[in-house]
Amino acid sequence: MNIPDADQDYIYSELLKLRNQYPNIQIGFTVITGSDSYGFKSENSDHDIRGVFHYNAKDQLKLFNNKQSNFNYTLEEKYDFVLTEVNNFIKNIVRMNCTTLEQLFSPFIINCASPFEKLKNIVGNNLASKGIYESYHGMAIFNYKHYIESESKATIKKWLYVIRAYLSGIYALKYCKIEQNILSLLAASLVNYDQCRLIDDLVVMKLHNKEDSPVTDYKLLKEELLKLREDLNHRLETCYKESKLPKEPTEIFKDYLDYWIVDLRND
Repeated sequence: MNIPDADQDYIYSELLKLRNQYPNIQIGFTVITGSDSYGFKSENSDHDIRGVFHYNAKDQLKLFNNKQSNFNYTLEEKYDFVLTEVNNFIKNIVRMNCTTLEQLFSPFIINCASPFEKLKNIVGNNLASKGIYESYHGMAIFNYKHYIESESKATIKKWLYVIRAYLSGIYALKYCKIEQNILSLLAASLVNYDQCRLIDDLVVMKLHNKEDSPVTDYKLLKEELLKLREDLNHRLETCYKESKLPKEPTEIFKDYLDYWIVDLRND
């Protein structure tokens, strides 16, 4: 998918500065996630830039070269950069961490070296149900308990975070693929017509910069959303029980990742 030229140029320049400041790292891939990839970016949304870097085999084995395991900073209150060393990234992949999977399969690609294109194929063919279920369920429950149960934080934006997590988890377990765009998720008929219309209304409000509006401002909306969440929670559990994916990552998959990271560091 296309990224606005101004944003892309700015992101490229910042990554180049990082690369020049730390010449012993290689940036393997960088993407935009968050509301951009969720399909409900508003004018007030920032850009969540996520990526993976790595050291070569020689630098990785050194003890005293001040290696960093991540870079995490925000610029101009609009660009949020988080780059992770590949070793930590792969460990999260094996856990089927949904945030990491969504980074790997984000459609908004800034750059992607060929080894990471290969990694997408390896991971895409070796998803496992238990980690996906626990990760998406955990994301939905955290957002619900942290934001929705606190009346002052139960905004349109936070409800979309809860709903989107449930829908992505259901989709992954049902179709064995990672999908994070809420419009694509709705098009997959994961909910009934009335629920689809309810979610679409939230998206429209978010796109029109009403993301921080309390749900209590809208008549009957809170009650409808609570019923929707209960239903989505049940559907996610059902999809986990019925999923055709293996429950745990296979040993062959782990071997693939071992060979892949050795090749990456030796390149």
